[in-house]
Amino acid sequence: MFERNRVDNVDQGYVSVELVLNGGQILVGKAVIAAGRTIIDFLNNTAAFVEFEPYDGDKTFLAKSNIRSVRVLQVPKGTNLAGRLRDLDGFDPWQILNLQRGTTWEETRIAYHRLAKIYHPDRYATAELPEEVKTYLSGMARRVNAAYSALEAAQAQKRQYAGAKQEPIYTSGVR
Repeated sequence: MFERNRVDNVDQGYVSVELVLNGGQILVGKAVIAAGRTIIDFLNNTAAFVEFEPYDGDKTFLAKSNIRSVRVLQVPKGTNLAGRLRDLDGFDPWQILNLQRGTTWEETRIAYHRLAKIYHPDRYATAELPEEVKTYLSGMARRVNAAYSALEAAQAQKRQYAGAKQEPIYTSGVR
């Protein structure tokens, strides 16, 4: 089976860089390097070409002789996603599903299905995401499912009580 991050059985990694070419053109994107290697290894190996993927284009091979300078970009880390999950610990199923209290059951179901599609783990299974993003997405999927389950249990309880109130507990044979 083909793997997205493997070419010729060599694991690959990416380093965000800004390249200035001899003609003055500036390219910003990801340098494709072998896993476990540094940017220095990337530039000082014996290969005449380097693999580069601009953020706004397709992968290309650039001649090392055409590169004037390389600057490693420090990509900012994402916000503390685990902290954002902890902020949601005041479990309110209405808030998690982004609903007002008292909405109809059909609106609740629609909101649940919309959010379940957004956060479902299979949607991101093939995406190369940082571990903290994967943790956040799976945590949100669990929260959405728990919120729907809580509202569904309340809805089932309402239906049960409504059915019990409609039928008398005891009827006499006398009319």
